[in-house]
Amino acid sequence: MVNPAVKGLVLGVGGAAGLYVASVAVDVYRKQREEHSIGDRVIAELTAAKAAREAERREEAAILQRQQEVSQHQEKVQEVEVEIGGLQSRLSELESERAVRAKAAADAAAALEESRGKLAKFAQEARRHREAAAAAEAALAAAHAETAAAKALYNPLHHPMVRSFRAGQH
Repeated sequence: MVNPAVKGLVLGVGGAAGLYVASVAVDVYRKQREEHSIGDRVIAELTAAKAAREAERREEAAILQRQQEVSQHQEKVQEVEVEIGGLQSRLSELESERAVRAKAAADAAAALEESRGKLAKFAQEARRHREAAAAAEAALAAAHAETAAAKALYNPLHHPMVRSFRAGQH
């Protein structure tokens, strides 16, 4: 027959251990959830950075195209000016054509400036997303370390109070 005092002591220790394990399990679950949330944020930031880089590349291509358009339109304006000098009879007609082409060159130059502004904006946005992704990765690493530390506490023998008690016995 088991002594009732011993039986009560065993039940008390078992209940305390169960509460301890449940407490640690809740903490581990919370940290794992936070780790997953930060991981999702890292993925979202990296995706946004990639999209910004792709937009940046598209704008660089557009800038090159618009620079060529500006050059082409300016060359055409110069060709027209040469014709004006040689053909006085068509002077008014050619001057009108020059004005149209000059407007096209100005429009292309305005589009070029707009694209340069967009390029700067996309570059800044890509840089901001890369910085946010780096910060999120650091937070993820810290969360991972906290999760690992919390998991170590599943074994009650690893608890700091138990370790200090065991160290005092030797």
